[in-house]
Amino acid sequence: MRQGDLFQYRYLWAYQAKRGEEAGRKSRPCCLVIKVRDQLALFPCTTQEPEGRGRIYLEIPDLERKRANLDTRSFIVLDEFNIVRDGQLYDFESLRPQGQFSEQFLRKIARVLKDARAEKRQIQNTHRT
Repeated sequence: MRQGDLFQYRYLWAYQAKRGEEAGRKSRPCCLVIKVRDQLALFPCTTQEPEGRGRIYLEIPDLERKRANLDTRSFIVLDEFNIVRDGQLYDFESLRPQGQFSEQFLRKIARVLKDARAEKRQIQNTHRT
């Protein structure tokens, strides 16, 4: 598993976790953006543009969509993510990546996250066990 890889993963949205749900309702493409030791940070991709004031996300450019094997206009949500331990990969449909974002696009994602943190914008993380 490498940074930039996209996997089909049962992503648990922050609002679902707050309701006490423990598993994602459906599998969706998620990008491994950060990997620190045995902790993986997975950010969800969606075909619906995130709504709400102050949301943090990027539209995935056409070339990156092709690299990631995404068929339609898509967005990567950056104001929430799931944290998974490397040895607890139960919610992955497959450990084979469906595609990968380029290093250039990963740098853009990192820049947006760094700026959001500097501006003290809220980014929610959900620890999966």
